[in-house]
Amino acid sequence: MADDMIENLYGAILSVADINHHFRKYNIERDESAFVLSVTDQEVHLAIDDIE
Repeated sequence: MADDMIENLYGAILSVADINHHFRKYNIERDESAFVLSVTDQEVHLAIDDIE
């Protein structure tokens, strides 16, 4: 994986962690509904009609 892609991945992970931190904080401090953002990876295979 290229270095810039690794940096983008780290940035995305840190963004999700930051969002979840704020969700927990607002739940505790403001009595808002509890939310958690999770990201999953799913590989999808598409049918290819013509491979020539």
